[in-house]
Amino acid sequence: MKVKSSLVLTQALALIQSGEQAFACAAIQDVETQMRWDANGENIVSKAQKVFNGFKPERLAKNPNASIMEWWPKGAPERVTALQEAIQVARKAND
Repeated sequence: MKVKSSLVLTQALALIQSGEQAFACAAIQDVETQMRWDANGENIVSKAQKVFNGFKPERLAKNPNASIMEWWPKGAPERVTALQEAIQVARKAND
């Protein structure tokens, strides 16, 4: 089942803001996993991670290991800002 990226990103932002999750990529995975659980194991597909990857810091842009590295220190406000901007991009794309 395809779900809108904006929905996944909004829920991931809530996990970050509540302190339930510290890392945006992990929060996105947590949201998608919970959606699978709620849908009795149905496959969940979204472009949330791809949209969020567009906000990768420039210092990591050319690093091939950037997808498995911490982008910002724990608690950095840039994480929240990037998620908020990714939500806006997804909404503009009607995703």
